[in-house]
Amino acid sequence: MLPSERLLCDRLRAEHVLIFALRMLVAGRARCPLLHEEMDIAAGPLAMEFLAALSIFLMTLGNGSRRRLAVGPPPCHHRMPDEEAILCLVAAAQEDDEERLAAHLCWLVRSERQQAVRGSLRALADMATCAGLRLCSSEAANAGSAAAVRRMAHQ
Repeated sequence: MLPSERLLCDRLRAEHVLIFALRMLVAGRARCPLLHEEMDIAAGPLAMEFLAALSIFLMTLGNGSRRRLAVGPPPCHHRMPDEEAILCLVAAAQEDDEERLAAHLCWLVRSERQQAVRGSLRALADMATCAGLRLCSSEAANAGSAAAVRRMAHQ
């Protein structure tokens, strides 16, 4: 597997894990054995810490949000725009892209709550990185996806 293909696979796995866990927590299924099994597989010994960081982030985001955020039900195969925005937030935090992070925070979070959300987001991004769940920016992902598609087309 080429490095760009590996990047794409890792990114898709990380996105799936984050969205699945987010949906399960929002749906009130924090104690679901399937969630814990998936987290054990994805994050290994850091599974519980990852879920705790995600829970805290979701609470601070919910308390500071400019509006009610839309999250799909756990079995849904389509991503909601707000879920995409959350992925962008985490990716920006993992990449230390302050400009993009500030823009996404400004869009989603009331100004007086941005520091709290930023703090919990940083903790989540660090925990996701330590657990091997690395998101990347859409620009990098699109470049990797385009390269992978071109290679597959020539095979």
